[in-house]
Amino acid sequence: MAMEINAIKEALKATTVAENQEHASQYLKEASKMIGFSQILLDLANTNDPAEVEYAVRQAAVIYLKNLVHKCWVVEEEDSSTVKELPLSEQDKTPIRQKIIPSIIHAPEAIRIHLCSCVQYIMRNDFPAHWPGLIEELVALLHTSDGTELHGALLVIHRLCKIFEYKNHKEKVPLVESMKQILPLLKQRMVLLIPDNSQASCLLQNIILKIFYCLIQFSLNIKMISVEEFGNWLSVFLSIVEREIPAECNEEDADSLEDTVYWKCKKWSLKIIARVFERYGSKGQVEEIYSNLPNTTPKNLLCQSSTPFSKMFSHLAEALSQAQIWLIVKPHFEELLRSIIFRLLMHSAEDEQMWDEDPEDYLRCKYDCFEDLHDPSAAAAQLLQAMSRRVGVLQPTLQFVLSNLSPTCSSHEVDSALHMISVLAPLSSRTRSTRRMCKIWSMPMSSQESLIQHIGSPYSNSKILSHLVAALVERLKIAEEELPVKVEAATAIQALINDQEQKVLTLIRPHVKDILMEVLRLISKTQVDELPPVVDSLIENFEEEVIPVAYDVAVELVNIFNKLAGTNEEDQETMTEDNSVTIMGVLTTMETVLCLIEDHEEIVKRVEPVIRGCIVSIFENYCSNYFDESLSLTQTLISVSISPEMWYVYELIYKAFVEEGTSFFVDCMPAIHNFLTIDTEAFLSVPTRAQWLLEMCEKTLQDKEAGEEAQIHAAKLFEVFIIQCQGRAEHFLPGILQLSLNCLQGAEQENATDLRSQILVVFISVLYTTNIDYFRNLLSQLKPQVDFDWFTRAVLTNKEHFNGVHDRKMVLYFMCRLLAFQQSHVIPEGQNDQKLIMDFCLNHFDGLQKSIKAMAENRADSDSDESSEDDADDDRMNDELKDSDDDLDEGTLEYLESLQRKGRKKRNSSNMNSVGDGVHEEFDEFRSDSDDSEEYHNFVEETEVESYTTLLDAEEGGLNVFLDFKKIFQEVQTNNPPLFNALIAGLDQTKSEELQKLLTVCTQQENLDHSKKVEQQGGYKFNPETALPNNFSFAN
Repeated sequence: MAMEINAIKEALKATTVAENQEHASQYLKEASKMIGFSQILLDLANTNDPAEVEYAVRQAAVIYLKNLVHKCWVVEEEDSSTVKELPLSEQDKTPIRQKIIPSIIHAPEAIRIHLCSCVQYIMRNDFPAHWPGLIEELVALLHTSDGTELHGALLVIHRLCKIFEYKNHKEKVPLVESMKQILPLLKQRMVLLIPDNSQASCLLQNIILKIFYCLIQFSLNIKMISVEEFGNWLSVFLSIVEREIPAECNEEDADSLEDTVYWKCKKWSLKIIARVFERYGSKGQVEEIYSNLPNTTPKNLLCQSSTPFSKMFSHLAEALSQAQIWLIVKPHFEELLRSIIFRLLMHSAEDEQMWDEDPEDYLRCKYDCFEDLHDPSAAAAQLLQAMSRRVGVLQPTLQFVLSNLSPTCSSHEVDSALHMISVLAPLSSRTRSTRRMCKIWSMPMSSQESLIQHIGSPYSNSKILSHLVAALVERLKIAEEELPVKVEAATAIQALINDQEQKVLTLIRPHVKDILMEVLRLISKTQVDELPPVVDSLIENFEEEVIPVAYDVAVELVNIFNKLAGTNEEDQETMTEDNSVTIMGVLTTMETVLCLIEDHEEIVKRVEPVIRGCIVSIFENYCSNYFDESLSLTQTLISVSISPEMWYVYELIYKAFVEEGTSFFVDCMPAIHNFLTIDTEAFLSVPTRAQWLLEMCEKTLQDKEAGEEAQIHAAKLFEVFIIQCQGRAEHFLPGILQLSLNCLQGAEQENATDLRSQILVVFISVLYTTNIDYFRNLLSQLKPQVDFDWFTRAVLTNKEHFNGVHDRKMVLYFMCRLLAFQQSHVIPEGQNDQKLIMDFCLNHFDGLQKSIKAMAENRADSDSDESSEDDADDDRMNDELKDSDDDLDEGTLEYLESLQRKGRKKRNSSNMNSVGDGVHEEFDEFRSDSDDSEEYHNFVEETEVESYTTLLDAEEGGLNVFLDFKKIFQEVQTNNPPLFNALIAGLDQTKSEELQKLLTVCTQQENLDHSKKVEQQGGYKFNPETALPNNFSFAN
């Protein structure tokens, strides 16, 4: 054994040197199959004597142990053939479970982190079933007075909590039972540790705080911690927030201070307090199970802290929605406004220095949304807005603002006052008095100083508005103006366009070209993410003015892209990642330009080479971050016609698929669909184009890892190809059907119902484009051999899974053909159940009509819903809250009501059938809110591939199954009475009425089709020579 240990030790040492690494790794791989190998690794990692084991060997041992545990602790059966790893024996597992926690306790930090990863993986798989003594071991360590042992125990407990963090209530039962023992001990430890402000003590406190946050972040089990004990924990967190920072921390700079353990304790305490209020403490907006917590929480949140942490202000702003909290804060409102909020919203010395030294960096910091997450000024603005919603607060706040806009005030004070106005703008038009005050400050300040993000309330005075727009445009046009002012002027113009509508559009219209080109130059220079939307807003609101300069705009946008993305690998490494959001905005703006000019053929011809060059650059330089945007641009460019040069882009998309794999298929399908359907002649003129398309579909359907969504898209593309290339692609049909049959068999095994139905539609599309004899012949050539009867049974068996408009049309077409074949004796009548066929038709015609109606309603409702949501948000913002009012969010209340309904329904079902409790609970787990409706059913009006249209979906000349059904139904009735009688024999009264309604709809469709044909022919023709009657009688 000693020789083996030495050999393993030498091999581990060799893995740290490049020369012998491969040979050593192979030796260790073979040694890992030996029983006891994992124990040797753990012992080597635990050896503290450098003379016996070098530190590099210890690190190599623990890393190899971690990888071994992750690969071999549990080996899934289905993975064993591919991974070829032997699972660790119980002889190895038991000693590791016994030694791992003591090892964590005594290991140095660099080794401990890997051991913690090991123990987390082991606990995930073994606790509680195979490691029943774990909690007992941890509880014993929590009683110790040794800080090192306590530290190790806390690390393991934190890892245990992380395992259960995202699990549901049922899955958390083992953790809840464990925490009943552990939490009281953690509380005792915390109370003892808080008076000790040393770094070692704060490190332990920090881990306990993380454990608690992990426990309560998403759900709080009241069996684990009572309401009373919960309040005691909150008191502990508040004491951490309130305690003084040690004097030695004052010597640290601002950035280093955030990394100290003292600050981290405060940060986690504030995170817990904020999360508790947000999740459990908002009175009237919590789940029923937590209804007692809001009554406890506010009493424990009476905290007055002068430390300006952003989390504290964010939490306070959230808490002010409760009247009880507002009444506590209200006496301190003016002090908060004057001494804290006003100061935090002021242009600081650091801001001024950055503005002077590097204005571009200033802009990037100012517009970085991630900076706002921890920015006290952003949180202070949130607090100001929350306070100003209360009755009697807004007017004195505006008065305070006005007092700081006088000529005697410093520029910093004016800036803070203007910043406050921008925050209060949505509220400032609430009352007549506040509107009058707004007019007082609007006109005097509509000069250079006002161009710092502070435009807000609607302007009823056209003189003020005209003056303001002129000032903004002037700031943009002046070449010597500072960059931050120009950027703010651009964003202010966008805000005015959005808020003031027609009044502003008239004023801006003469300057659109200058504004547009200047904003584009600003994007190139500053890379501010907020500027591309400004361009979009200008394009959307000033179409007539932008169309003549669309080419210039496109050129400028492509130049910006080339500058930001870089043209070589070195540029991409240093620039692309930082500018990715801006680049995506630029690419999106290109698409906006293309959509604007799509009806202007000459302009499109000029713009296309410019945009195409950008697309080609993205694919040739393999800028995969922008593949989505480049595909969207491609789709737009070829939406009407396809130039010869654009086919090179199709080739690049194929090459990208080869590199990216099947995960790329869904993303690129819209563009491929356009290449296939917009110019089918050109597509088929080069054989490799069809081969590439079929190859992409084939690889996707054969890849089990591609997922059902991608495979459904691949099957859909097969269908589109077959229908689009009707009469010109028969030589591809045998291969397509064989691949489809193979995939169909796999879908049946995996119960992939949506994929199965889409593949059956592929078969139907072949029947549609050929004839019954050719279709039968193709089926007979497949392996395993199938026939028409097999296919019919497959369609009927899968009847519940044909959804949407297109798929329902296709199966109804097949049923019409089936009846036609039986009527003409191509297929024996007795081979199929006629009642089943008629039920199938009635159900799917009903579903088809519902789908068509639902899709039309959805399109009509989408815009109105969006505008109504915006109006609701505005109304909620403008509502004043009395001191006694709670600010309740209607969306949250509706959600809670739905939860209560589900709870009542679950309890009712339990009372009705106690034997089936488990079944009911599992069923309820998957029900949606719409299940509460008695008319709920699994109806899908639109499939995920509905947008990929075929020739059959065209309004003119498309497939009309209503006409087909009426025609074949009448033919059967006339020519084959026995078959007709068999079809209607099994219909009850309800079904007979459904059939009559269907025939009425078919007649309506027939009349509509006739009217369209007459209209296409120029309308009805009348004989002008026909004599008019001399007498008219209306008596009858």
